[in-house]
Amino acid sequence: MATNPYAQRLALVASAEHRDYSGILETDIPLKKQIYNVYLADLAHANPEDELGWDMSSNITSWAWSATFVSWCVLKSGASNADFDFSIRHAKYIKFCIANTDSDSGTFRARKLEDYSPRVGDLICGNRGGGQVTFDQARTLDSYNSHGAIVVELTVQDGVHYAVTIGGNERDSIRKTMVRLTQQGRVKQRGTDPYICVIQNGMDAVHAALPPADAQADPEGAARPAAAPSLPPSMRKHGTFVYDPRDTITKYGSAKNVALAAQRMGMSHAWLRVHGRTPPTAATISANQALADAFRDEGIAVAGWGWCQGENPVTEAATAVRETQRIGLVDYVADIEPGHNNSMWTSTEIKKFCDGVKSHLDGGKFCVSAFALLDWHEPHLYAAALPYVDAFAPQIYWFNFPNSRMLAQFKPPAGGNYTKDSAPSYADLCLDRWRLMMGNTPKPLILTGQAYWDEGGFSQQDAEAKLQEFLDDRRGYNGISAINWWHLGGGSSMSFAMREAIRAADLANKPYAP
Repeated sequence: MATNPYAQRLALVASAEHRDYSGILETDIPLKKQIYNVYLADLAHANPEDELGWDMSSNITSWAWSATFVSWCVLKSGASNADFDFSIRHAKYIKFCIANTDSDSGTFRARKLEDYSPRVGDLICGNRGGGQVTFDQARTLDSYNSHGAIVVELTVQDGVHYAVTIGGNERDSIRKTMVRLTQQGRVKQRGTDPYICVIQNGMDAVHAALPPADAQADPEGAARPAAAPSLPPSMRKHGTFVYDPRDTITKYGSAKNVALAAQRMGMSHAWLRVHGRTPPTAATISANQALADAFRDEGIAVAGWGWCQGENPVTEAATAVRETQRIGLVDYVADIEPGHNNSMWTSTEIKKFCDGVKSHLDGGKFCVSAFALLDWHEPHLYAAALPYVDAFAPQIYWFNFPNSRMLAQFKPPAGGNYTKDSAPSYADLCLDRWRLMMGNTPKPLILTGQAYWDEGGFSQQDAEAKLQEFLDDRRGYNGISAINWWHLGGGSSMSFAMREAIRAADLANKPYAP
């Protein structure tokens, strides 16, 4: 049975936390910092009036954080206080979900083991520490030793059915557990610390029944979804990043030659790097201004872009807007890659940054450029950006992907399999995962392709062959709003063979999404 997008997103969030912190103990700095600075901080912001509060002892071994982990994952999947009782106690949200079942209302509903088979994105809850609380007793209890974990996979091993769960504070870390199922798919009860319930994730059913907040009514009064945001020419069709404006001008001889090279490849937009961790030098500003003018003289739309570190979101947002507007641009692309180059972000910081950019662009459009396979790179952070952006631009650098691990973990939504070591198949995989993350609030996707080498043993010959493979076999342009390249500049990027292959592919005239 198909899993709803919200439930899939919850499994995705939990899996990302497991990937990053599995085996790291709660007393180790990386996980301890995540618990206090991210989980508790985000929950305190989302539910500041919780009666139990979020100001927990700094001695991490003195309190159980497993319910905090579950609550945070549910929050990051898109749930609100009205949907789920975020709490440091499993008993609180179990009671809340049983009440939903009793009243036949609400988003998350507790089901007895014998009545319901768990699906991906559900929670399996049970006793802990020798407890014997039953479903009926849990209906009225606010506190008892308990545990809950998120179902991320259903599997069969040696003929035995299992639900694979991810939970926090399992042997002092974030770990996976195999929960035995019956042949009918029900949770098989255990003698010690018996299970209490399965909590059904009904986010999709509830939210699909409601019109979007920005829905428009037709003359007959029926709600219809508002149209997707219209992208400007600087984020449509075919284009490129420009990393270092001075190196790029040097490579081509002049700003005009750069623009002519882009025009020869059928490019309709270019993204100029207007800042890094610090504001640009005067020489860089001058080079960017020359490129912006040259591109526009050739009918190529221009946006600014910059590397965003996450050290001070408010200051970085101000820098992004100021440097974009300094050279007469209105549209901006933020490069946000948590963990890369020691960048650190929380969901709250993402929201502050995105709000600061979006609210000061004076009508310009805002895009976030990000990792390609977001399941492996803190997807909850990009989910936090979703309400603010006009588009996402996943950096689909295919190298020799998909690899065997990816093929084992991911399957196409329509069934079948992705193709190993295939550039177009890797693009499909990554775009599918982005669409899943966005769920019922999709934003346009801009595919950034790989036009560089000298990383991870990937040679120029390798890069040229894989780019040609992508161009020869790529389908589905109507599922993206644009394709651009990393990158046009100097160094190990955009060889003559690549430029000629791109020119021959006539990317400007592909049937992109409107």
